[in-house]
Amino acid sequence: LGILVCVAAAVAALFGPNGGVDGMVEVDASTAFVRCLIAAFSAMVLLLGTGERALADRGAHTVCVLGVALGSSVAAVSANLLPLWLGLEMVSLASYALAAWKGGDRRAAEAGMKFVLFGGLASACTLFGMSHVYGLTGHLDFLGIGAAFASMPVVALAALGLVAVGVAYKLTIVPFHFYAPDVYQGAPALSVAATGIAPKVGALVALARGVQLAVPASLASPDVLGTALAVAAGASLLVAAFTALAQRDAKRILAFSGIGHAGAALLALGCLPAQGALGAAVLQLFAYSAATLGALACLAVIERD
Repeated sequence: LGILVCVAAAVAALFGPNGGVDGMVEVDASTAFVRCLIAAFSAMVLLLGTGERALADRGAHTVCVLGVALGSSVAAVSANLLPLWLGLEMVSLASYALAAWKGGDRRAAEAGMKFVLFGGLASACTLFGMSHVYGLTGHLDFLGIGAAFASMPVVALAALGLVAVGVAYKLTIVPFHFYAPDVYQGAPALSVAATGIAPKVGALVALARGVQLAVPASLASPDVLGTALAVAAGASLLVAAFTALAQRDAKRILAFSGIGHAGAALLALGCLPAQGALGAAVLQLFAYSAATLGALACLAVIERD
C-alpha cells in the first residue's frame, strides 16, 4: 500500500511545478518520470513475492526492496554529492541482504559476499573521489563544483572520475561489471529483479545530471565527453554480446543483457546536451526493465517449483 501511494505521488509530481531543495535535490519532469518507474517496478517485485513460500521473513524482505527503491529515487533527484552518496549506499546495503537472502544456499551466500566485496571497493573509490572534489572546490553541489572546476587544469577531473566509479558500478558499465554475472546466478530471481532494475535507472539520471552540471565545457567539451561515454558504451556492448554467447545459465545471460542495455543507455547520454538524449536513455532502460522483470518473474516461478 505504501509503495502504491509513492507511485501516486510520483505521478502527481509529473504534473506539478519543477523545484529543488537548496541545491541538494532537483525535481523536474525527467526525475518525476524516473521515480514513477522505480516505484512501479518495485511494487511489481513485491507483488511477485507474495507467492514465494521461501520468504520466511516477508517484512524484512519488503523493507530491503523498499530500501533499494528509496535509494534509487534519492540518487535520481540528487544535485549534490551528499544525497548521491546517501542514495547509492542505501541501495548497496539493501542489495547485499537481498543477494544473500537464501541463507542456507551456498551460491546465494557467495553472491552476497562478492556483492559486498566489490560494492565496498566501489564505495571506497567514490568516497575518496568526493573528498578530493570537496578539497579542490569547497563545494558539494554540482553547480558549485562545475563553476570551481572551470578555472582548474584538466587533471582535476580525475577526482570526478573516482566519483563516477560508484555510478558506473551500479550501471554495470565495463570494466565495473565483473560482479554482476556471479551475483545474478547465485541470488534469488526476485532479489535480482529488485537490485538489477531500479538502481540502474537512478544511477543513469544521476550520471546525466553530473555530466551536465559538474563538468565545465572549458575542461571537457561536449564532444570529448560524448566520445568518452561512447567508448565506455561500446566496450559494454561488445563485452556483453560476445561473453553472453558462452553462457549456459539463464540468470548469467540476463546479467550480460543488463550490461549491454546499460551500454546502450550510456550511448544515448553521449549525445548530451542535445535535447532528448536523456529521454532516449531512460526509454532504453524502461524497455530493458520491463523485459527483464518478466524474464525474472518466470525464473522465480521455476525456482519455486
